[in-house]
Amino acid sequence: RENAESTVAGLLHTLPHELYTPLNAILGFSDLLATDPADLSSDEVADLAGKIHRSGRRLLRLCTNFLLVAQIEVLAKDPERSRQLRDGQRIDAAEVVRSSANRKAADAGRDTDMTIEVSAASAAMREQDLGKIVEELLDNACKFSVSGASIEVRLVSKPSGRLRLE
Repeated sequence: RENAESTVAGLLHTLPHELYTPLNAILGFSDLLATDPADLSSDEVADLAGKIHRSGRRLLRLCTNFLLVAQIEVLAKDPERSRQLRDGQRIDAAEVVRSSANRKAADAGRDTDMTIEVSAASAAMREQDLGKIVEELLDNACKFSVSGASIEVRLVSKPSGRLRLE
């Protein structure tokens, strides 16, 4: 519970900056297009449109991630819903982690850098949520390491039934 609260507190501290950065880019570049479109070459228009699109995708990703964290926080505070999830349909967590990690490694051109070790495990959560968590962790690992550096992904099943993604 403390972990979830500290995560939310950290998000609330950094989220405004993270949201405003792509939003300011979208507004700034679109203003350039709207103000003086005749003064811009087709290459400049294409460049600005590409920057707007990338910033929009970044903003969408940030919003999606924030909503996922908010959903996790709500579940952490609702014992009945958590129990229903635990007792409900389970996913093959090992397969989701393996496939998400392989996909991210291929997308980042880091196939040879990544080692994936997963033990057989199931989880009471949606596949897309676990896949998103793996994607974000590996996105950071790829972003903050040089090509050729080893990236290790482990999914460990604890005796308590909990899973640990390392």
